[in-house]
Amino acid sequence: KQNEEARRTNREAELFALYPSVDEEDAVEIRPVPECPKEHLGNRILVKLLTLKFEIEIEPLFASIALYDVKERKKISENFHCDLNSDQFKGFLRAHTPSVATSSQARSAVFSVTYPSSDIYLVVKV
Repeated sequence: KQNEEARRTNREAELFALYPSVDEEDAVEIRPVPECPKEHLGNRILVKLLTLKFEIEIEPLFASIALYDVKERKKISENFHCDLNSDQFKGFLRAHTPSVATSSQARSAVFSVTYPSSDIYLVVKV
């Protein structure tokens, strides 16, 4: 009860009466209508892998492809994995890999580049 009485001493009846009144014209803020969001598409690059041959074919070839931005020093796409082996090598590998992922059989990939620049490189890892 003492705390309640101490809080009520020197207390203003109306707290908002301490602030000066505001003109109604100044109280309303007029904001412009915002633009509808737009998707920035940029460019899309279609990469088709036809063949990759070396002088001596002694091992099967598996590759992964990705886009890198040299200026930013980072990878800007996901990896695209592909099987670049001839039918002869695929025949040799069937005994060791009974199931083959259909995603690795693709020979083309689409990369989306939102902000294209001359610092973007296609890197193939074999």
